[in-house]
Amino acid sequence: MAQKLGHKSHTTVQGWWDRQVIPAQRQREVVGAAERLGIELQPGDLIPAQAEKVAA
Repeated sequence: MAQKLGHKSHTTVQGWWDRQVIPAQRQREVVGAAERLGIELQPGDLIPAQAEKVAA
């Protein structure tokens, strides 16, 4: 994913994986990459499970 986003290092995306969240300021970037790659995303795909529980 880091490569698809144009990042030189994988550590940014690895941090998202480790924290299980894509920062809000990076979500448009991820959605754009998914669209270019033909990957369908739903809004819930970008919301961490913990936040969904709190919002409910």
